[in-house]
Amino acid sequence: MRRNGWLVLAAFLGGILLANLSGKELLTTYGIMNTYFLNQYSYQAIDFESLFGHVLLERLKCAVFLFLLGKVLPGKPFTALVECSAVALLGFFMVVAITNVGTGGVGLILCGLFPQWIFYGVAFLMFALYRQDERYLMRERNFRKEIMVGRKHLTGGKYVGAGVFVLVLLLLLLGIVTESYLNPILMEKILKIF
Repeated sequence: MRRNGWLVLAAFLGGILLANLSGKELLTTYGIMNTYFLNQYSYQAIDFESLFGHVLLERLKCAVFLFLLGKVLPGKPFTALVECSAVALLGFFMVVAITNVGTGGVGLILCGLFPQWIFYGVAFLMFALYRQDERYLMRERNFRKEIMVGRKHLTGGKYVGAGVFVLVLLLLLLGIVTESYLNPILMEKILKIF
């Protein structure tokens, strides 16, 4: 297993451990996974436009934070940090869901992440891979400048960067739209089963 794989596994287990150390009362009383909230959610009428505005604002804040973090940290540490954080949160939420709903809570969590996290995940991976390649290309460009390679090749990377940026924004927008309009319908159907 890659070294990153061990870090991700350790983060997942750390999230599980943190949730278990939090105490059952804290996990069952507060948050969106308690049974009272879940029962209320299934009977509420959803205002999709307000939800879209809220999700757009929250996801854009997160995207700007990740973008700035990606500019500060080198590619591999950035990728490892964000992967480990996401997996630790997943482990924490899995324990919360199982504590509140039972083993069916795992399905509830997975449904809560579907389908928007397909788009968010692909957008993050594209950005992370681009950051790794960009760091490599910057070192290569500096070397090429020293041996006087033509300027035409050096400016081509800007178009690739703009293309990746537009594609990441498009994937982020698709994730926001599916989280706002499709996921609530799926969650309503799943909650009727529980």
